[in-house]
Amino acid sequence: MKSKLFLFLASIPVIAAAAALTNIAGIKTHYYVWELLVDGKTLLLIGAFVLFFRPKNWRNEGQKRGVFRWSILRNIGAFLIPALVAGGLAGAGILLKKVSYADPENATTMLLTLIFDIPAIFIFSVTTVFVEEYLFRGVIVTEFERNGAPSTGLFVSSLLWALYAIVDELPIDEFTWVKLSVLLLFYFSVGIACGSLYFSSRSVWISYAFRIGVLTITPSFLSGVTGATDAFFGTENFYFLGDGIIASALLVTIFTALFFATVVRRKQQAAIAYAVK
Repeated sequence: MKSKLFLFLASIPVIAAAAALTNIAGIKTHYYVWELLVDGKTLLLIGAFVLFFRPKNWRNEGQKRGVFRWSILRNIGAFLIPALVAGGLAGAGILLKKVSYADPENATTMLLTLIFDIPAIFIFSVTTVFVEEYLFRGVIVTEFERNGAPSTGLFVSSLLWALYAIVDELPIDEFTWVKLSVLLLFYFSVGIACGSLYFSSRSVWISYAFRIGVLTITPSFLSGVTGATDAFFGTENFYFLGDGIIASALLVTIFTALFFATVVRRKQQAAIAYAVK
């Protein structure tokens, strides 16, 4: 492993720990500039990338890491994946009497608000969610692939992102270790999904669209571990939560399969290209 990648990886738990301490202490480290969120944790992450990788040409960096690969249909498809997972989970839970319709107050208003908010969230999340996807998937997954270990990159980037992202939930209301473990598992599974989507598409926008779907659709459709928002369907069963154990297992299973299918396909393409030469 190149030293610059190792140093960047090592900086992430340190940044996450610092952010966790400030959150628990109630120290504000994020501000809004117009509607754009400026997060101290994100700024530190960008600073670590610049310090250790020293990018000289940002356009070339972006080209290498999938910033300029855009497909509207693939983005819509990635965005809707969380709806399929949450919808299937809610349906199965209802049949098994583990999930029930929550009958939220002003359900129509909630739905319309969600629909109109989604374009704004896509735009205004670029300073946080997009930066994370660029660095965790575009940088870490790509660098491990270049070092001949794409599967290690998928696992490492997902684990580090889970640790980095979960601090935003701290302190957790009515904290229990079960809640923390279930939530951490879900973040890891989202990382696996994002890494696989990026790896298979070579586009950081695809994993970004999936993340926006997770942020907007999942908590609005099915209640979660923290119970911070109203949802159309509710459950207290950790298996059937929108960010619960079954959702995590589904994401890990589906996207690990997609990842290794992509690895096999690329090896076959490389073998064919070599044979043609």
